[in-house]
Amino acid sequence: MMRRAILLLLLFVVLLVAPTAVRYLQFYQLGGVAERTVPTYDPAVVASVPTPEAGDFVDEPDM
Repeated sequence: MMRRAILLLLLFVVLLVAPTAVRYLQFYQLGGVAERTVPTYDPAVVASVPTPEAGDFVDEPDM
């Protein structure tokens, strides 16, 4: 009877820890592909964005 209780407790602990272990291994990708390099900024490639027309600033709103 004691052996069965220990096995059930061990199974419970394994099932409790398994989801966390799977998420950890998926997040850190142990044994996975190498990281990609960060792309360098090239202003000649980036197109400029047109800005909208701005109205005159009024300190007091019209009422």
